[in-house]
Amino acid sequence: MSHELLASIWYFILALVWAIYVSQELFVTGVGMLSLKYRVEEDYFQKINESVATFWDGIQVWLIVAVGGLFATFPTAYGLTLQALYIPFYLLLMAVIFRGTSIELLYKSDDRLWQKAVSKVWGVSSLAMILIVGIYLINLFTGLPIKDNLMTESFTVIFSRSAQFGGALFVLSALTMGYCWIKMTLGKDFKTPSKASSLWISGASIFAVALLFLALTNKNNVFETGYFAKIPALWTMPILAMLLYVAQFLFMLKERYVGAFVSIILGITLVIFTGFSAAFPYILPSTVAQSEGLLIIKAASSQHTLEIITGVTLVFLPVVIVYQGWKYRKFWRKF
Repeated sequence: MSHELLASIWYFILALVWAIYVSQELFVTGVGMLSLKYRVEEDYFQKINESVATFWDGIQVWLIVAVGGLFATFPTAYGLTLQALYIPFYLLLMAVIFRGTSIELLYKSDDRLWQKAVSKVWGVSSLAMILIVGIYLINLFTGLPIKDNLMTESFTVIFSRSAQFGGALFVLSALTMGYCWIKMTLGKDFKTPSKASSLWISGASIFAVALLFLALTNKNNVFETGYFAKIPALWTMPILAMLLYVAQFLFMLKERYVGAFVSIILGITLVIFTGFSAAFPYILPSTVAQSEGLLIIKAASSQHTLEIITGVTLVFLPVVIVYQGWKYRKFWRKF
């Protein structure tokens, strides 16, 4: 395969990795945020903790692959992204550390003050994680103020209207998936926040995804380039994503939590692939001028490096997928 083809393939492999990571991270962070609504001294709080403690560590592998894959395949984009978004990435790293340790250490002590404090850390770090990831991904699609491979403004520009809607979408999706996860793993009769509040959150996510696409279309004009400019049929992706979010709300109304859970996974995956397709052929567009954006082919590693990474991925990626599949099957509903 040519260097250009390999680079393009890896661009969409990274999109797939982000989609796999986010679709799993949503329910873990959602359960973490919902834990703020429970009292730690109540017996069922421990069951909620156990329902995600078995799975969260394996999910982080996909985050490592997404960030590490960017470093290995597009080192220029990796360096520029971390330089531009150093503070958000640092906060994300801290959130990952505190979220993981809080899940694992919550019941290492019988002291109630310890458990209350750690449970708060679990909830807040979960919120920070998914919010930062959502804002980061939307900025990958809309671009950053880059000129001559340098940021021309401070990192605060990442909090654009599109990024705010994207962050809200990720948080609302996480809360809904967390609610569904508790119902699916611990039973429909398990005590959860009121159904009315879950429906409000589920319904709000429909408006969030619609507002996100409107902002991307009218404010950022991200669909004027990339594959969307060449293949109008790709507009079915954002349309289908919105329909899936409507579907998850209808499933929530009927208390069909598996359907709502799957609908959000498919919906958020389409949102991510919509963004990556719109940004193509730039791995990091520039809001200063289109010509200042970082092209995939120019940011990619050498062909030899890409070939080696592809070979390694073909060997180890199936192992990770099989292991995670076995883990979900083995420990499903065992809390």
